[in-house]
Amino acid sequence: MIALWMLYSSLVGLGFGLAALALERGAALWTKPRRLVWAGAIAASLIVPVAALTIRRAPVPQAIGPGSLLIEGIVAGPRLVARSPVGASSGASRIRPRIAALNRPLLVVWGASSLVLAIGLLRGAIRLRRRARAWRVAAVDGTEVLVAPDLGPAVVRLDGLRVVLPEWALSAEPAARSLMLQHEIEHRRSRDPDLLLAATVALALAPWALPLWWQVRRLQLAVETDCDRRVMRTGADAHAYGTLLVSVGARSTLQPLLAPTAFSEARTLLERRIEAMTPPSPKWRLVRTALVTAAGAVIVAAACVTPRPAPAPAVQGARVYSEDSVTERPALVAHPPIKYPDSLKAAGVGGRVVIEAIIDTTGHAEPASVRIVSSSLAAFESPSREVVLASTYRPGRLDGRAVAVRVRIPLNFSVAPGLPAPQPPPGVYLEDSVTDRPRLVSRPPPAFPDSLRAFGDTLRLMGRPYVLGVEAIVDSTGRVDPASVRILMSWHPGFDAAARASVMASVYAPGRINGRAVPVLIRMPIEFQPPAAPAATQH
Repeated sequence: MIALWMLYSSLVGLGFGLAALALERGAALWTKPRRLVWAGAIAASLIVPVAALTIRRAPVPQAIGPGSLLIEGIVAGPRLVARSPVGASSGASRIRPRIAALNRPLLVVWGASSLVLAIGLLRGAIRLRRRARAWRVAAVDGTEVLVAPDLGPAVVRLDGLRVVLPEWALSAEPAARSLMLQHEIEHRRSRDPDLLLAATVALALAPWALPLWWQVRRLQLAVETDCDRRVMRTGADAHAYGTLLVSVGARSTLQPLLAPTAFSEARTLLERRIEAMTPPSPKWRLVRTALVTAAGAVIVAAACVTPRPAPAPAVQGARVYSEDSVTERPALVAHPPIKYPDSLKAAGVGGRVVIEAIIDTTGHAEPASVRIVSSSLAAFESPSREVVLASTYRPGRLDGRAVAVRVRIPLNFSVAPGLPAPQPPPGVYLEDSVTDRPRLVSRPPPAFPDSLRAFGDTLRLMGRPYVLGVEAIVDSTGRVDPASVRILMSWHPGFDAAARASVMASVYAPGRINGRAVPVLIRMPIEFQPPAAPAATQH
């Protein structure tokens, strides 16, 4: 959601700004440069929110416990907890459309305000070049400068960084003119105009971020304060320099956009700069430095762990793809505890529900799309719908781009005893630790055991879905290692041999880590088609 992401970005920017304020105090205690602190805060205020959009959350490790639920090849039990409870999911489904309605207006306002600032920067650069045609080149105290009738002192970018002095500065007292010129030379030497230009461009990228405006203003003050400090290191008299700041500031002329200059600040900022020229007290300096550094570190940590919003869901009306038309199908990441009906669990009755849903680009099921396709028992339908809505999925992708995909999700309820967590041998990976999981290409259907055909009617009445949980290793060629095949769940030992044979004959697209095929330990369901009921005999 754009609105939530903007709020998140503003909170992160405020946090980094407060941290920079604390760290700036520490730099002042040791007369160290302050502008780099604020430049870092501005960069972090932009990079961290963008990273929050692009860096995928780590998948939740899978654990298997009693009362397992088998979802599309992944055995998951009550120990798995989704990001939010089922109730919160239904509340979020009501709020999301309202917030999503703000996406387009906010994007329009964002684009318009960024365009206005960009046009302002471009217009300022064009006007500066036009006015510079009337300026003359002069040598002042051995330094080549541009002399303007109504602009300066300043440093501007015109075929390089150039010092600009106003006409009246040429007739000023030599000592005052020398300090004025030295200040602008220091700006040019440190490339302060380029730093301020980069900060203003950052501001144009996110003009709605109010903390960013404050950070840029603090950067401008830090740039001037650092420059004053460098001038004072050349041996300038503090009293004379401070008097010059005030007297020349009172008659300063129009300044070009983004030109750092000592004499164009507001009176309150001039006062801060003059106060900053006073050497800091050495009393308790180490303690004070430790305190402000610790405060800055705590605030930075708080800004980095600020809960980031979930990505915006698929736009209403966006194209929905089928599972066969995408390059990467949606995959389950986490789900909440399953509400297994107590009466069925006590009776040892399992079941199967197939749900159709659209998994959007954020990895969530769109509530309006969830529908029951088939169900062995009606008692399993409500908990199945709830678990699908509250689950988190890895979204489907088409050529690397997240897309909405319509899927069918089989949920197989089993009261099998608790199973051990998967323990892959050395060199073999778990499904959650690879970039691309193994994908089934072909598998021969398992043969229904002849010895159990006589019990078909009984099994159908009990709602048995004829599904087994099997564990196996898919090697880097996509073949199943026969020695690794292990039966995890079975309703009757008579199913085991046929299930094992079906798995060993399966072919997969191998699992991969950053494009490299690797062996992966997987868990999968094996479904047996129930034997056809005998036809009624006609007389």
